[in-house]
Amino acid sequence: AADFLQWILGQPVSVMAEIDNVLTNVAPDDTGVAIYRWADGCMGTLMNASVTHAAENTTEVYGDRGVIIQNHDDAPSTSFKPADAVGLKLWTTATGQFENVPVELPAGHGARIAGVARPAVDWFLGKRDPITTLAEARGSAEMIIAAYESAASGRRVSLPLG
Repeated sequence: AADFLQWILGQPVSVMAEIDNVLTNVAPDDTGVAIYRWADGCMGTLMNASVTHAAENTTEVYGDRGVIIQNHDDAPSTSFKPADAVGLKLWTTATGQFENVPVELPAGHGARIAGVARPAVDWFLGKRDPITTLAEARGSAEMIIAAYESAASGRRVSLPLG
């Protein structure tokens, strides 16, 4: 999700986050929320909870000219999607209403992960160009590391990291 935010908005300048075990002690954390800020004043949130049983929306983007909502593209939402599930909804100021955008939905979480991993494997095998640049990958990694630093310190963390 950090890479998606970076792809849309560029590298943020700061983050504030809360990350902790809320319901379990199985992993280092089970719930996290990060609020990123960009130089132009734009803000974005990244939320992850490994203890979510069911969901529909996986990504929501609210802009000055519209809204786009992606559904049924993670473990909780692919596990319980209805037969008539809508993968993408778009609302624009021009139309003033939501329209369903036809996209293929993964059969399940395993299929979704396989769809992400395949391009990386093909790159390792020399069958395609890289799926991202080193700078983009570093930027995404720094976004996550900075969120953990913020949660640990209770303070806003500036990006890029030192």
